[in-house]
Amino acid sequence: PNAEKAFEAIQNRFKCKEVHWLGAGSPLDHLGMTFFQDEKATYLSMENYIEAMVMAAYASELRYLDDQLGELFEVLEDNGHDFEKDYTVILSDHGEFLGEHRLVEHSKALYKQVSDVPLIVRGPGISPGVDPEPVQTSDVANLLLGWMGMAPLTRTPGTDLQISEMYWARRKNRSSAAQVLRFDHLQRSFTLGDHRLVLQDDGEHMAFDLAADPGEYDNLYRKAEWVPEMERLGQAWLAGQSFGEQVEVGAMSQAQEDALRALGYVE
Repeated sequence: PNAEKAFEAIQNRFKCKEVHWLGAGSPLDHLGMTFFQDEKATYLSMENYIEAMVMAAYASELRYLDDQLGELFEVLEDNGHDFEKDYTVILSDHGEFLGEHRLVEHSKALYKQVSDVPLIVRGPGISPGVDPEPVQTSDVANLLLGWMGMAPLTRTPGTDLQISEMYWARRKNRSSAAQVLRFDHLQRSFTLGDHRLVLQDDGEHMAFDLAADPGEYDNLYRKAEWVPEMERLGQAWLAGQSFGEQVEVGAMSQAQEDALRALGYVE
């Protein structure tokens, strides 16, 4: 059933009528598929095939999440939650790479695929639509306090910026020297309007114009005139923070490992 759904998604994505395998038994880089449309054959590379399969799997995950949210909302209503009078917030902690920048999963870099997450709110006084004002996860606490008529938390200097942080790589992404070199870094990204600055602990900084380069492929760190001011704002924010030192984590207890396994973090 999953394969049938994947092929259906591929056909829809590339607008194909029939799907045929070619090159069975050939080396991976020679595998491909031929799509027939209007009597003209179009070759789909293995890279595009994998992209389509990944996107189909991701779409399936979204459908599953949507179903689970529906069940959660039913339970909340059965227990007295009123969606017209009470506040409901849906938020994600991070996104996922699906092949962009030759990356998968997360905790590897601070591109928008992992730093930009959905924030959906519903409640009294909130009109349907999209609010263009930029927010970040640290603003959610002030949203909740404001709805309850309470004073907001004190904002620290520089927090007009949208700030994301990544503290080194996960253990599974440090299994080789090449992985350590690419992924094991401390990164902080600062976004203001269409400009994003990413500071990395080894000095390999990046800067992107999100309006002209939404995919974040053209590094403007040594080119754009706005970079020094963005870096000044970022450093001003950093100066107001207190950070601990990186420490090596010891072995987990069985209870800790079981809890992480239940959450899907370990196999």
